[in-house]
Amino acid sequence: MSIEIPDSVTSIGESAFYGCSSLTSVEIPTSVMSIEGGAFGNCHNLKNIIIPESVTKMESYTFVYTNLEHVIFGGSEDEWKSLTDNSENEVLQSATVHCNVAENVFSKEGQVLPDCVNNGYTTYKCPLCEKKYAFDLVLPMGHSIENDICSKCSKNKEDCMESSHPYKNNTDQTWTIYRPGADEIRITFSSATILTNDNDYIDIYDKADNLIGYYQGTDLAAQQIRVKGDMVKIKLESDDIGTAYGFAISDIEVISAEPTVSPEPGKTPKPTDTPKPTDTPKPTETTPPEVVEVFEIIGAEDQTASIDGYIGKETELIIPKEINGYKPTSISTDAFKDSPVTSIVLPESVTKIGAGAFAGSSLKRITITANEIEIAEDAFSGCENVIICCLSTSKAYAFAQAHGIKVELLDAKPDILYGDLDGSGDVDANDALLILKIAAKLQIPTEEQRIAGDVDESGDVDANDALDVLKKAAKLIDVFLAELK
Repeated sequence: MSIEIPDSVTSIGESAFYGCSSLTSVEIPTSVMSIEGGAFGNCHNLKNIIIPESVTKMESYTFVYTNLEHVIFGGSEDEWKSLTDNSENEVLQSATVHCNVAENVFSKEGQVLPDCVNNGYTTYKCPLCEKKYAFDLVLPMGHSIENDICSKCSKNKEDCMESSHPYKNNTDQTWTIYRPGADEIRITFSSATILTNDNDYIDIYDKADNLIGYYQGTDLAAQQIRVKGDMVKIKLESDDIGTAYGFAISDIEVISAEPTVSPEPGKTPKPTDTPKPTDTPKPTETTPPEVVEVFEIIGAEDQTASIDGYIGKETELIIPKEINGYKPTSISTDAFKDSPVTSIVLPESVTKIGAGAFAGSSLKRITITANEIEIAEDAFSGCENVIICCLSTSKAYAFAQAHGIKVELLDAKPDILYGDLDGSGDVDANDALLILKIAAKLQIPTEEQRIAGDVDESGDVDANDALDVLKKAAKLIDVFLAELK
């Protein structure tokens, strides 16, 4: 769905389009001067937006939880920088911004129609950079199964695997692809595949329930995943904070071993030639690095592996506890050298970081959960202002102290005044109002607000927390449950 806002509008209010998962593009008129916080938050299919030069104010988290790819801005690069500085709209850092685009006009180049599982779109060319981009996204039509056959694409029902669109909150569902006799199954996800970031995940397992990988956002869009064996399990897990399109499978390819040819009845098979002494097969060489999802790993016989490289596009990574049946135990020399990765979380199994592992990268934060870990002296060479998150008892902490690297302790108790969400230093009715806004999803909380607002330790910020805050403000209670932990 594409929206063109009327030119009578001067401001786009707080959370105006929040959670509109069908929204794909927006054109804002020159009458608009400000965009309030969370206005387009949680619009997971929003790819493109046109912002005129008239917009001079854009509040924090305007595009939180979106996958924005292109911004067409009528003003200059300096005006754009002024507009977005300190606005906490991190998604804009990864989007392509086209500044000084006169009259916001791109020239139309062509059109691709949607099918059952893939997006349709129109191709335009930017008048400044001359590059072609896909705009005016049209969501897939979806399958229409009749008598176990899709009437639109003619595929069998078993090949038309997909989630509901959008999937529901609190989903916990598993789909199984079983192809008897297959040595490998290759699954290609549709270009429309998308989940919410940081909240919902797709886990992929093999027949023995070994985790192949877990994915979020657009990690799987138009990507092929290869799984050894004759079975693949796809598990979708979601929370209650919002949903997106979900997933669809555009192709399932089955790889089987060469069949053994039996001789015809009454015929004796031709004997194979006995190899000469000089034809003795060479010993099997060490298996080269294997590309597994977005990581390159070197596996060992004991099912451990060293991460040798990264070929993905995401800049914030969580290394899984298991990759294609291997447990990652180390980061190889130069593995993430000059990488765009800004944040990475290592599982407890990783106990070694090699020389220059993150040298020259964009790394700003690394979370090390292992207590015992060996870190090369130049592992973070050239990583300015990197922060190591670790335990106070760990060798990572000792390393950071010895090298003057800033530390955030995982076992430190946060300095939080429970109930004080507005930072005033007092717990009062204003804080209760903020909690109610957060509970109604009218405001997106910071991490500090989420912790401070959960005064009853329920795990959620809700009306019960607001009631407790009002009780404390009225001195009907002396302490919150969270303060007693």
